[in-house]
Order: sequence, then structure tokens, then C-alpha cells
Amino acid sequence: MGASKRRKPPVPESHSEAGAARGRILSPRAASGQQKDLYSRYSTCGRLSDLDSTFRASTVGHCLPTLPQSTVEARCFEAMPLDKNSFYARTMHTPDSPERAELRGALREVSKLLLPLHRALINLAREDYAFAVAPVKPAQLLQLLTDDPFFAWLKPVTSLIVDIDEMARTDFEAADVAAIAGRVDRLFGAKADEAFSAQYIPMLQRSVDIAIGHVELRKAAARLRG
Repeated sequence: MGASKRRKPPVPESHSEAGAARGRILSPRAASGQQKDLYSRYSTCGRLSDLDSTFRASTVGHCLPTLPQSTVEARCFEAMPLDKNSFYARTMHTPDSPERAELRGALREVSKLLLPLHRALINLAREDYAFAVAPVKPAQLLQLLTDDPFFAWLKPVTSLIVDIDEMARTDFEAADVAAIAGRVDRLFGAKADEAFSAQYIPMLQRSVDIAIGHVELRKAAARLRG
């Protein structure tokens, strides 16, 4: 009589479920039925209630279907702490009227145009710092943007982008959008703040990319007036 076949030891149910869940975490939308249940049980991203009471925007980024590329401006924003309850409040809004939908679209367009303009300003400011003070290593740039007075004039642009992105995800009034439009004008309008313009205008004259971005931003900002 031949040797009996050896049976493989049974795999504990929890291990097999966890393995299956790990295989599906990368594409949770494709899960259904029991798969969705496994995803919610084994993925922290699937259950924001499992997060600590305080977390950062970078944590939220890892729950997105497509992770954002790591850029200097992205790291500036993700370093800002978020309270969990505030996160829920900041990412939900009631259905828009046609008028508010138009303003929300205008906010998003202005934010979209501000990002490359902000990046171009950072790059030129970095070149100026390297010429006047010392070369800037990539690891140093974020710290310089945060703490060094040489880059302090860029902070109003950073905070404007953050505030626009937050408003575009929540309920707002027309007066709130008008306030944002006023801030854009004080930075990039004909009667801009003198302290900002003293730094911005020379860069506007030096860079074709900044000049093009400025024109496009002004056109988009006009929609904020309704």
C-alpha cells in the first residue's frame, strides 16, 4: 500500500482572511460582499474612526486612491495638524445652488493655477537665496520656507492656497468668496500689497512662466466676483 498523502496543515481563518484583505487594500472599490467587510476590518484607511483623535493631512493622503507626489509645497501643507472632527466638517457640504456651484468651480480653478505659480516663486526665491546667502540643499528648503525671513513673503500665498482648498470642500457664503477674491487682489492685483509686490514684481519680470501664470490667475480670479 502506497504512502498516504500528506495533508497540508489548515491555515487559520484569521490568517487567510487577512491575506485576502491585504491583496485587496490597493483596490477597495473592486471589493464586494465579504471582501468589503474584510477591507473595513483590516484597513485603517477604510475606517477613519480607528484613527487617533489627532492626525495629519499626510495620513489622509495615504487613504486616497492616487497618492500625491511629494513636493515642497505639499509638505508645507501636510505638516499642518488636523483634528478628526474638523476633518469631517471640512470635507462635506450640502448640495449647491447653481450660483454656489459656479463659485465653487471658480475657487477650484484659482487654486489649480496658484499651485504652479507658487512653485515657480519658490524656485526663483531659492535661486536668489543661493546667490545671496548659500546654496540650498533639498532637505533644507522646507525648513527655510517655514522659518527663514528671506522666504517669509511667500507665506501669504501658502495660506491663501490652504484656505481656498478648505472652502472649496465646505459650505460657504458669497461673502466668503468675496473675501478670498480680495486676498487674491492684494497679492496679484493692480493695487497689491507693497511688501509683497517688492518681491513679486521683479520675479514676474524675470520669468515667462510666472508672467503667464499671473495672467491666467487674474482671469480666473475675476470669476470669484460672480
